[in-house]
Amino acid sequence: MSPLPRSRPFAAFLAILLSLALGRGPATAAPAQASEETPAHQTVVYRPQHIQTESLRQILGMLKVRFSVERRLGAIVVHEPPERQLSVREVIAALDVPPEPRRDIELEVSILEASRTEGGTEVGPGLVGVADELAAAFGYRRFRALDSIVLRVSDGAGGQVEGGILFGSLDHQLGYRLSFREASMLGAGDGSRVRLAGFQFRAYELVGEQALDRAAFITDVEMAAGQAAVVGKATPWKKDATLVLVVKAAALP
Repeated sequence: MSPLPRSRPFAAFLAILLSLALGRGPATAAPAQASEETPAHQTVVYRPQHIQTESLRQILGMLKVRFSVERRLGAIVVHEPPERQLSVREVIAALDVPPEPRRDIELEVSILEASRTEGGTEVGPGLVGVADELAAAFGYRRFRALDSIVLRVSDGAGGQVEGGILFGSLDHQLGYRLSFREASMLGAGDGSRVRLAGFQFRAYELVGEQALDRAAFITDVEMAAGQAAVVGKATPWKKDATLVLVVKAAALP
C-alpha cells in the first residue's frame, strides 16, 4: 500500500477517513456492471495517476465504500451519495500524489594502506584528519593512498566497482571488488545522513587461475553526509600493513 503523502496534514487525513468509516456498515464492492441505484446515489469514475488501483481498492474496502474496479481502464468506480463522494474524492486526492523525486548520492571511496612502521602520511588533504584519528586509535605511523573511486547512484539503488592496487612494502598486486546493496539518503539539509546497506569489500590475489581472498568484510554503514568515515579495515596475510576503507557521501543537487 502506498504511504500517506507528506503534503497533507495527517490529522485532517484521519478526519476524512473517520467520516467515511462511520457512514456505512459492512463493506460491499459493487459489480463491474452498473446496478440499480437510488436517486440519492451517484456513480463517479476515478482514474488515479500515481497510486495503484489495487492499493485504492484495499483502502476503500476498509472504509466500507461501494465501488467496483475497472482494471482494463485502471479506474475505480464509486457508487455513493454525493456527500460521501466528496469524502472519497478527498481521500483519493490525498493519496494520488506523485512520488518524491529520487536524489542522487555521490560516494567517494578511498582505499588506504596503514602500518606501524615509521613513515609519512601520503594522503590527500581531505584524509589527513582521518589518518590522525586512525593513528591515535590504532598506533599507525605510516599512511598512503592506494586508490580513490567516485560512484554516483540514485537514492535507493545499489552499486559496485572493481579495480586493482599495489599493497605492502613489496607492492603485492591485489584485485578488489566493492559493492553495496542499497544507498539511502536519510533526512535533508545539514542533518542528513547516508546509509549503505550490505557494504562489502573483497581484496584478492590471482595465483595462477585462482583468485585467493586476502582480505574481506561486510557491514552496514551510516554516516553524516559530507563527512569522511572509516567503514572497515582488514589485514592481508596478517602482516603489519592494513587496508582501510574511507567513504565520504553527499547528496547531489
